[in-house]
Amino acid sequence: ALGQVGKPYRYATSSPTRGFDCSGLMKYAWGEADVDLASNSKRQIRAADEVYLPHAGDLAYYPGHIMMYLGVDDLVVHAANRRTGVVIGEIRKSVEFGRPSA
Repeated sequence: ALGQVGKPYRYATSSPTRGFDCSGLMKYAWGEADVDLASNSKRQIRAADEVYLPHAGDLAYYPGHIMMYLGVDDLVVHAANRRTGVVIGEIRKSVEFGRPSA
């Protein structure tokens, strides 16, 4: 996911050449680790194992948006919006953490 920082936001897309939406970025990043995720943020977090003490790579979710926790403070990488694209940011809402399983 970190290698995609700077790529454009593109709805319903998970392609390093075209861009990403939030769930597309997670699908792509976890796919690089041979873990297949759904194409929808809600389905991604529902399929993940619930995590109370998150580690780098875990999913961070609030309704309508999913991110990857970086394991440092409240930092995440995510496809934020059309204006910023894929960026490193901070968790600014209460989130649910999950860890996809292979």
